[in-house]
Amino acid sequence: MICAKCKKNFCEWVETSKENFCKSCWEKIRPRCIVCREPLHGTYFVTHWGNVCNECHDPKLQCFSCDIQLAENQILRLPDFRPICSGCYSQAVFDAENGFIAAVGTALEKFLIVIKKPVHYRVVDLLKLQHMIAERGNSSITELGVCSTNFLGDRVSHHNIFFLFGMPSPQFMGVLAHELFHAWINENCRHERLSREETEGACDLIAFKIHQVLGHDDFWVKKAESSERHPVYGYGLRKWKNMPISFVLSYLKSK
Repeated sequence: MICAKCKKNFCEWVETSKENFCKSCWEKIRPRCIVCREPLHGTYFVTHWGNVCNECHDPKLQCFSCDIQLAENQILRLPDFRPICSGCYSQAVFDAENGFIAAVGTALEKFLIVIKKPVHYRVVDLLKLQHMIAERGNSSITELGVCSTNFLGDRVSHHNIFFLFGMPSPQFMGVLAHELFHAWINENCRHERLSREETEGACDLIAFKIHQVLGHDDFWVKKAESSERHPVYGYGLRKWKNMPISFVLSYLKSK
């Protein structure tokens, strides 16, 4: 028998579904939990970042942003006690005065999406954001931003966009694109004629496109694309992902 790694002959081996390894090589390459580094046995959790054993899997110790599983001694806490990993913390956005807003605005302009009325930005903690979401009659607890448009009569006066602080910059920019497209809809469409699926679906589609345009890491592109499975937020990706954005804009305006 030949080991698939060291290519040496051996008598005792470990047989996997694809290849055979000598016991020495297998101990070096066998699947291990990314948290405790112990070998995996039986059932375990498969994640984007690696496999996690049942003993280490704990949703309360996962980064609120990228979902990586952490151990108690690896976790960082934001001021509102959300868990965050060191990688996301190193990119975390804590204020609204930053170049990311200009970058997203420029990217939106490539799709001829321009917000004409003033936009005021503010970062808030989790409790404040959830309170605002509840006041709007939305039961979702996964939203990371809110766009509130002020009207004078039937005309838009200005927009207020609120963000959850502490998001890493790629996630912040995706949420910003989503909320700015809400502002665009309020300026350009009969928003009362659009279903929630059409509105939220279109905003998530734009966020997905902006991640692509800005060249964000594949993780953030796939995370945005994963909303396709959501019955409301995934509507736009399911219906319009392969269509020109100009078609989507025309459709929304025509409703």
